Amino acid sequence: MKDITEIPESFQNGRYKVLKLLGEGGKGIVYKCIDNNLNRIVAIKLIKGDVLERDSYQRRISNNSNILPDLVRINFIHAGAMEQHGKPS
Repeated sequence: MKDITEIPESFQNGRYKVLKLLGEGGKGIVYKCIDNNLNRIVAIKLIKGDVLERDSYQRRISNNSNILPDLVRINFIHAGAMEQHGKPS
């Protein structure tokens, strides 16, 4: 687990307030956040930079973001947004 000082306070200019680090793997880091616009708990996954440099991974993420909204079932999570940005705020 990462040292608490390494966890960002928020993302997207404060829209997503980070509550805690959920986990980290080879491809990314997942945070439990609150979406201040919608007042609900969300998970934010930050993809590691070296992974994003692979064209095949970028295509897969883009394809998944196009397909997920059509998968409305109780066993699927809702993908609210896919954004590309720089460093956390």
